[in-house]
Amino acid sequence: MPILAGYLMPHPPIMLPEVGRDEVLKVSKTLDAARRIGKEVETLTPETVVLITPHGPVFRDGLCVSTSKKLYGDLRDFGVPGVRLSLKNDLELAEKLIEKGREDRISVFPFDEKMTTSYGMTSGLDHGALVPLYFLRGAVSFKLVHICMGLLPYRELYHFGRMIQDAVQEMGKKVVVVASGDLSHRLIPGAPAGFHPEAEKFDRKLIAYLKEFKVEEILNMDEHLIEKAGECGFRPIIIMLGSLDGFSINPEILSYEGPFGVGYCVARFEIKGG
Repeated sequence: MPILAGYLMPHPPIMLPEVGRDEVLKVSKTLDAARRIGKEVETLTPETVVLITPHGPVFRDGLCVSTSKKLYGDLRDFGVPGVRLSLKNDLELAEKLIEKGREDRISVFPFDEKMTTSYGMTSGLDHGALVPLYFLRGAVSFKLVHICMGLLPYRELYHFGRMIQDAVQEMGKKVVVVASGDLSHRLIPGAPAGFHPEAEKFDRKLIAYLKEFKVEEILNMDEHLIEKAGECGFRPIIIMLGSLDGFSINPEILSYEGPFGVGYCVARFEIKGG
C-alpha cells in the first residue's frame, strides 16, 4: 500500500509545552491526540512524510514544493529558538510532483533559496510545518516533502492530491500524508480573525463530513460559509483527501476544541486493509 494513512493536524505553537507552558492545559485534548498520531506514525515507519501547509509561499495560480536538499526551521518567532527541526528533503518525490504538474497542467513551482530571495521570503519551515512535525519526530528516519497550498479551485487541489498518490505508487514509496491546518479563526469574540456567528457552523459541518468521509459534500461546501469562517486548513484537507482517492477509508475524529477562538481538529484516515 503506497499511502499508509492520512492525517489532519492543527498547528498552533501554543500547543507545544515549550511555547504554551501552562496554556497547554486548555488544549489538552488536542495535545493528547497529536501525541497519539506521533506514536502511530512511528509504528508505520514511513519513508517519507508529505506535509501540506497553508503557510509559506501561497500563490493564486499554483502550488509550491520545496526543493532544497535540507528542510529546517525553528520557533524563534515564538520565543523558543531551541525548538528546531532539520529534515532531509525527498527530492526524488518532490521533483516527480513537479513533473506530474507539467503533465496535468497544474502549476507546481519549485521553491528553493533562489526563489525566496526573488520574493523576499524565507525558505525555512514555519509553524505550519514545524508544529505537526514536532509530534512526528519520533519516526526519525523519514524524509519530508513540504508542499505549500495554492489558491486553486478545490477540484484542482483534489486532483493534485490524486497526483501525490500516483507519484507515490509509481515510485513504490511508503508515505504518510499530513494536512496541516486549523479550522475557523472566528469562533468567539476576541478571536484572531474577529468573531462571526456562523464560524462554529462551518466547523461542525466540516467535522461531520470528515467523520463520515463525505468527500463530495466537502468539495461542494458553501464558499460563503467557508469565507465567513476565516479558516486556513480547508485547502490542505482537500489535497490530503485527494491523496486517499479510491481507497476504502476508516475516518476518525480524535479531538476538537477551540478555547482561543480557533478550531483545532485532529483526525486520522486509516486505509482499510492497509
